[in-house]
Amino acid sequence: MSTFQWDPASLQACLTDPNAMLAAFQQANRDGSGAISGPDAVTFFQGSGLPLEALSEIWRSATNGEPAMQPMAFKAALELVAARLAPAPAPAVPPASSAKPPRPVPEGSDMSAAEHKKYCAHYSKLPGGKQGQVASEDAVKFLSKAKLDPERIRQLLVGISGGSPMISRDQFSVAMHETYKAIKQKGGKTPAPAQMIVTPAPPPAPAATPAPVADFGDFGGFGSGPSLDPPGAAVPPAAPPPVPPAATDDFGGVGAFPEPPPAAPA
Repeated sequence: MSTFQWDPASLQACLTDPNAMLAAFQQANRDGSGAISGPDAVTFFQGSGLPLEALSEIWRSATNGEPAMQPMAFKAALELVAARLAPAPAPAVPPASSAKPPRPVPEGSDMSAAEHKKYCAHYSKLPGGKQGQVASEDAVKFLSKAKLDPERIRQLLVGISGGSPMISRDQFSVAMHETYKAIKQKGGKTPAPAQMIVTPAPPPAPAATPAPVADFGDFGGFGSGPSLDPPGAAVPPAAPPPVPPAATDDFGGVGAFPEPPPAAPA
């Protein structure tokens, strides 16, 4: 008598072939009684390699508690064994996504991943954006649509890019994020990144106001001021100028000049 084949393909072939089923039943029914006893069932079904606990469950399910296994119960038992031996279906592999992974947010920026994605989309629409190189002036023109001072935006880009004439995707994202933050601020002043913050020069000190100079009237012919005399006071007449002394008059109260000495005889 040939040995029963327990591989899944052979089991399925047996279950669909009545002659193969009859041959298998006769092989299991060793005493030829027309019903397979418990011990004979254990001997036959152990060839499947299933543990005794599993075979006990299959016996109870196929026989519905009967003491022996009839041909229909035998077929039901073989179907349960085939289900246990069938290879597990391979897990479904989800189709590979064609979407590119999100770009990492530039290091040191406080923008979110969603904001970074939006800035990158704007960058791609600029000339050279798909190649990853946008001219600095094109970036200035675009960011100036926020109605901020173009020169301030230009200084912002210089500070971010180090003065490069071409702006990368991440540099543009940082500049656009800073521009958005500026829009939310009152006055619309574009904040500079940390590397380009410049301490503004202090405003010039106001010119010192000269102390008022008292005007004491006519002084050296440079103008006259208000009179210091009380109202209604009589102004004394000016004293006549002194008459200079003649050359022969006393000089300082010392006395008259001496007469010249007589001429010496010839």
